[in-house]
Amino acid sequence: MERRYREHTDGKSTCKYTRSFPPKRIAACWEVQSETASEAMKLERVVKGLTKELKQRLIFEPERVSLLDIVECRNAIKKTIKN
Repeated sequence: MERRYREHTDGKSTCKYTRSFPPKRIAACWEVQSETASEAMKLERVVKGLTKELKQRLIFEPERVSLLDIVECRNAIKKTIKN
């Protein structure tokens, strides 16, 4: 976690966005039990695709966010993209 944060703040990350807009702080972090890095990256992609409201709830009130909330949000986003 510390290494990745340093990469982003030092501009060494391959992520174009964080090179242009370096992070000021870590809003939240969770330890995820996954078998592979691929699984963790898939989860990260899901979180990035959530609405701002749901992301804020994940940060400030994680106990109020259910898996169902996340699935419903993803489905709504997919419907919007298809139409």
